[in-house]
Amino acid sequence: KKMSLESVVELNNEAVSFLDSKEFHKAVHASACAMEQFRALGLVASEEHVSFSQSSDHVDQCILSSDIRKDHSHDDNDNANANEYIYQRGIRLPLTISDPTVITPVLIFNAAVSHHMAALNHDSAISLELLNKAKCLYSIAYSEQDLDSNILFKLFIVNNAALIHKRLGCHEKAEQCLDHMLSSMMVLVDLGHCEYLEHIQGFWGNFQTNPNTATAA
Repeated sequence: KKMSLESVVELNNEAVSFLDSKEFHKAVHASACAMEQFRALGLVASEEHVSFSQSSDHVDQCILSSDIRKDHSHDDNDNANANEYIYQRGIRLPLTISDPTVITPVLIFNAAVSHHMAALNHDSAISLELLNKAKCLYSIAYSEQDLDSNILFKLFIVNNAALIHKRLGCHEKAEQCLDHMLSSMMVLVDLGHCEYLEHIQGFWGNFQTNPNTATAA
């Protein structure tokens, strides 16, 4: 089972590499294989994996420890998506990880990002199908999180979900996501979490295209 779990993590990290190289359909395939293999292992989150004495921010720690490049806040978007900032990096997992409460939401999130980016590089009905799949996956990844844990991870999800709602014409839902994002981001500013803020610099630009949120800010 250990080797199989390592295979899941390797597939996940392969999907992230495909996202980095903008091979989005390969990323979709790799992330789907990772989730399928993980499901086949029958691993589920249990109480032994959850710390009740403190907030469990292990997904955020994966983000902070793996994304060591200094240029992550500047090159996420290409010219085709210049008017919106999508978090499209994906999240790498350490090969030694075995905690399903971390692996599960990361696999789902990376699959969501893969579908999201593939949709933006497709036309017509296929794009719509991919966007709706990404929206569902983001929702599932978010529902896996406790209220006070993994703030950075949840910001990634809500930011990307807001952009999908906007593209699908669901402007009220997009505004709700942006309002939630703004509140969380201001908390990080107030707390002075510079390490976190570096990862979300581009998100501020998404408020400029939403007059109601910009006014509220």
